[in-house]
Amino acid sequence: MSNNKFWQDKRVTVTGGGGFLGSFVVEQLKAKGLPAPQPISLGRMPDILTAVKTGQAEAGFAAVPLFMERIDRGEIQVAFKGAEIERLKDVTIRVTFARPDWVEKNPQIVRAFFKAYDKTMDFMFQNRQETAKIWIRHGKFEISEATAVKAIDFYTRASVAFKPVKGIPVLMEDGVKFKFLKEPLTPAEIEKLIDLRYVP
Repeated sequence: MSNNKFWQDKRVTVTGGGGFLGSFVVEQLKAKGLPAPQPISLGRMPDILTAVKTGQAEAGFAAVPLFMERIDRGEIQVAFKGAEIERLKDVTIRVTFARPDWVEKNPQIVRAFFKAYDKTMDFMFQNRQETAKIWIRHGKFEISEATAVKAIDFYTRASVAFKPVKGIPVLMEDGVKFKFLKEPLTPAEIEKLIDLRYVP
């Protein structure tokens, strides 16, 4: 992250439309006094890897455990982790959603699901080696157990907590900026959208 020469006039690939994540990366580099790269959208994560490997871009975005084995082999390297992006530190980026009518009709099932989910997260972070084996088997990943454990270390228990849902103002701002929303949601709309009654 701190290498000025690396980021000078570089292109950073991102998934899909690219704007949301790309803006975080650019803002983080600017905050550190580093030259902002040019964010470009080149499709899915395998497409991003191809772009980096063929010189279409110098850096790209990926989610672990994808490409971890290439890092181990020295083919690519981690420039910085998402957890290092200041604007993302206090923003909830993973949620579980369901149809309101189904939730209202099946509250016990929803509570049981989240209770089991919560216990699973506890198990994962307390038993990383066993979790790595399960992850490889069910995800059909062609990586070693050691590499899978390294991938798990990219996460923290707090980062996958159900609550609180954080960073709503940031999400509203970028939602409008990148045309996912026409205008910020009202407090009433947000309260209706986020229902934490069923989580432990």
